[in-house]
Amino acid sequence: MPSGNTGGHMFEEWQATATGSEKTEPVSVPGTPAGLAGSEAVRYKTRFPDPRDGDDDVAVLELRGLYAHAELEVTGDRVDGEGPVEHDAYFAPLGVPFVPYEDNELVVTCHAPRDRFGGLHDTDLVPEEGRVPGIWWDATLSSAPLPYIEDVAVRPELTGDGARLRVRTTVVADEALSERITYSVKPAGDSRRAGMMERATVETDGPGRTTVEHEITVRDPALWWPRGLGEQNRYTLRAKLDDSELSVTTGICDVGFEDGHLVVNDEPLPVRGVNLLTADPADVERALELNATLVRAHAHVLPPACYELCDREGLLVWQDMPLTGPGGFDADRGARLADLLTREYSRPALADLAGRVRRHGCRGNRRGAPRRPAGLSRRRRARRRRRRRIVLSRVGLRRCRRHRRPARPVPGRRRRGVRCRGARRRRRHRRRRVRPRQTRPPGERVRRVRGLPGRGAPDRHRAPPAGRSRCNRVRTPGHGPCRHGRLRPRRHAEGRR
Repeated sequence: MPSGNTGGHMFEEWQATATGSEKTEPVSVPGTPAGLAGSEAVRYKTRFPDPRDGDDDVAVLELRGLYAHAELEVTGDRVDGEGPVEHDAYFAPLGVPFVPYEDNELVVTCHAPRDRFGGLHDTDLVPEEGRVPGIWWDATLSSAPLPYIEDVAVRPELTGDGARLRVRTTVVADEALSERITYSVKPAGDSRRAGMMERATVETDGPGRTTVEHEITVRDPALWWPRGLGEQNRYTLRAKLDDSELSVTTGICDVGFEDGHLVVNDEPLPVRGVNLLTADPADVERALELNATLVRAHAHVLPPACYELCDREGLLVWQDMPLTGPGGFDADRGARLADLLTREYSRPALADLAGRVRRHGCRGNRRGAPRRPAGLSRRRRARRRRRRRIVLSRVGLRRCRRHRRPARPVPGRRRRGVRCRGARRRRRHRRRRVRPRQTRPPGERVRRVRGLPGRGAPDRHRAPPAGRSRCNRVRTPGHGPCRHGRLRPRRHAEGRR
């Protein structure tokens, strides 16, 4: 948010109407109105006066948590274009700078998911009252002078001699601009320590948004550590352009995987995970009470308040993409959403991004589910799904050498401190040993047994002919000849090895 007069309380009342209905009811924004449960689209409307004060040039409307596909119309003259504004990523904020009138009207139409990127809220795991399309997180109105800094995104990276901060700054201007942005970095919460300062040039050809990328080198950085391994050191980066100023907080941390273990700053971290199905910060606090080291946002994106709590308490986040359901999806849109999610949530607590998740009663994609691929059995298709699916409970477990699937904590023989379910399977299907091939020299006669005229020796005394072998299973006394003691072709015996 740009610095200036903040007036989120200026939205006195909101009216909501489901599409296809003429009934209008007052609602509270942000939130999910339970009276409109089951609606495929909801139109929200409100009125507000001119929020500008002093030397401010424009009003800035910012909406967070617009689920899922939204169209916005506001009176006044927009700085970045004309016509309605469309938005399709609820985890990214939508900012609209405009020159308002004395009396203004805002209309936001939110539609239900149109593709598989609805995430958890497009499944039966969330009741209909909790997935009403709308403004879920926040709605604020402020004013700012032109030009102003709209957003600052920081992506820290560890290097051999320190760290590097990749800064991406978005500037809004109403005319051609050639100015310098001043960046300052210092430890968060410690005003006595000196920081560093750098500058970058921003140039624009006309009105609209401009993105400036800059790198800041941090020598001898204080790393951010998860709870139990160290302190949660963070840095405050402040960007200033004329009278506009914006600050963000970040941390320097390196998260990776080695030999099936989660490694943070080259130190292994024992994983004690909790699955989150809601976006309530109270659930994060309960996970901290359970001594968890990692939480997983299952097929939905946590709001900034939850991430701020995780950054402060040293709790890692396994972030799923809001993707669920069967069938194909738009890969380009998925890549764009992943890049947007990484840029908006470049926080030290973000451990990793996961893609495909299980299907839990997806509402909108049953008709478009793909058929069974030709030539693949049900078992082979299930094996392929298990291979590409990411399951959080297996993080940190070793992989057995003779078992393709990662080990699960089930009863069985232990292999290097990890229980392996493959031990029982191998013990149950133990390979039978087959006697080596025996041949009779040419000219040698088969020994006959007295009392059996015209017949050869029993199977246990008879040497197998060339090209044949015998199963070594012992027949049961008193139950006649064992069917496994009969002579069989050698190719059958080799097939049982």
